[in-house]
Amino acid sequence: MDIYKSSLQMIQQLKQITKDDNLHLIIPLLIRVISRQNYGEQGAEIDFKIEVVRTVNSLVCCKSFREYIATIVHSMINVVEVYQTYNIKEADHLYKSIVDLFCHMARRLNIDFAPFIPMIQESFKRCKRPSAEFSLQVEGITKINLVDLFKQNLENNASDHADELNGPQYQNFGQFLTNERGAIVGGNPRAGALG
Repeated sequence: MDIYKSSLQMIQQLKQITKDDNLHLIIPLLIRVISRQNYGEQGAEIDFKIEVVRTVNSLVCCKSFREYIATIVHSMINVVEVYQTYNIKEADHLYKSIVDLFCHMARRLNIDFAPFIPMIQESFKRCKRPSAEFSLQVEGITKINLVDLFKQNLENNASDHADELNGPQYQNFGQFLTNERGAIVGGNPRAGALG
């Protein structure tokens, strides 16, 4: 039991440090801790894992969190599947905290979270524990047409850089590109300059 108390104190201290600068240290540690299964005191272990999930949830707002989406989702799905058979109330609280984490990730990460939605929903089906809250949260994300979104982003980026694209170096864009000094940077260099 003492190891859980000291570990919980460490988790509380992790919440206090500058998160963006140290996310590359914090996330792997939290994932390793939550992925380990101890067959000792189940209640204390699950309470500890709930606190780890809450800590991960508090990190979703960090700038570099997107780098860890896959690792976090896979680890949390594994935890859900391992603890699904536990018939104690702490296991239900763990499941609820993981669903809360997934909902928060969906809200914050939006389209970046989309590839993981089918995998999470399939895991919930396998565990026979569907989440209406999660399904409602991701409904808007799953309806996004990626082609339209990509086209809109291209149009927005083009309008942001319209002056740059109308410069003299792009005058003969179909044949080759030149940089500011007139050197060919792409296309067919044997085509010669159009003049």
